[in-house]
Amino acid sequence: MKNNFEQQLIELSKIVGKSKTAFCIGTFDGVHKGHVSLFKNLISLSKKSNLKSLSLVFKKRPREIINENYFRPYLSTLNHRINKINNLGLDFVFPLEFNQELKKLSAENFLQKLSKFANIKSMIVSLNTKIGTDQMSGDKLKSLCKKLDIDVFFINMKNIDKDIISSSKISDLLIQGKIINVNNYLGEKYTLSGKVEKGDQIGRTIGFPTANIKLQEKIQLPSDGIYACYVKLGDKLLLGALSIGNRPTIKNDSSHKIEVFIIDFKENIYDEIIELLIVDKVRAQVEFRSLDDLKNQMKKDIIKIKKILNKENE
Repeated sequence: MKNNFEQQLIELSKIVGKSKTAFCIGTFDGVHKGHVSLFKNLISLSKKSNLKSLSLVFKKRPREIINENYFRPYLSTLNHRINKINNLGLDFVFPLEFNQELKKLSAENFLQKLSKFANIKSMIVSLNTKIGTDQMSGDKLKSLCKKLDIDVFFINMKNIDKDIISSSKISDLLIQGKIINVNNYLGEKYTLSGKVEKGDQIGRTIGFPTANIKLQEKIQLPSDGIYACYVKLGDKLLLGALSIGNRPTIKNDSSHKIEVFIIDFKENIYDEIIELLIVDKVRAQVEFRSLDDLKNQMKKDIIKIKKILNKENE
């Protein structure tokens, strides 16, 4: 009986076939601009060396398996990560489960197995990448790859402001509500995806019926407040006012909700899956003295949101 990691490698070998490969590996949470730079370099390297490009994508962060007490919400779902990487034009993208067996492999054993099953000839990694239980990186990793007859290339993942991009930094920016910075680092609008559920319909009473969103998977939410967003519903792209928070104006409700008022839209979309493409934060969450005060503020919010989104389309 083959072990779990070897089963994954057998599946990988079926996909790769007899192709010789250049590869990169990581969780690639958010697939931000630094990751994109890595993939573009991988594709370029592959073409020059007459190899096929391969990305191994950890389904979960290795850190979560190594340290069971560690968890941080993801910036994107696994499907979103894989689709975004595929759209960059790689030859092979393979989701990899980091398990207890893989956790125990040294860098040398890990790379030997990959050489055997995926015909790897080159690898490209960021400067801070560490491989194997021995956490090999830098010059030591370079020496090991030379021994295994694997070409290794290092890339420094920086953006145009010479600031190192990381998924954790993007997560921190989300928590601060700095959406413009987040979108700049991601190279796309931060997206929440979920099903529209029936809520308490209080929004209807003040003229702003909202769609209650239940996220498909737990991912990092921006800080509480009101946001300008696009609402993707099927092939439609609509304008939206997104509210994230516990609605302090509505008494006896401390639950955390994600609601969107779709501007100039009146269709029933219960049970539909929609995507929210967040553009900018309009204001923080505020407790108003009455629903009338909330209604008046929402009118102002909608005017501001329309300006933000219309400016986007100029």
